Amino acid sequence: MQNRKKADRAKIFIPFESLKGFKDYLKEKERVVVERKLLLEDVCEELDRKLHSLKKGDIIRIVYYDKDAYVKIEGMLADIDLEYKKRIRVVNTWIDLEDIVVIER
Repeated sequence: MQNRKKADRAKIFIPFESLKGFKDYLKEKERVVVERKLLLEDVCEELDRKLHSLKKGDIIRIVYYDKDAYVKIEGMLADIDLEYKKRIRVVNTWIDLEDIVVIER
């Protein structure tokens, strides 16, 4: 009986979201849309050189363009496909090569 009273009392302090999804809506509205930058030819050549020197298991940091914003990711290079699908995978995130702006080891 006493446990039941404690459980009922605990319900009072559980956060209540009266408008379901409103937090997510506000978060999306705060997102700043950025246009994709065109890379210079020498920057593209440098990226290509770095991509060809990568091996599975390397710890890398990448900045890439994703859905109207630039995203930075750091982790282990899990997979690399430079020929067929032209993408790489850092941990569990697949990134198209054309979206990559910066690669650092």
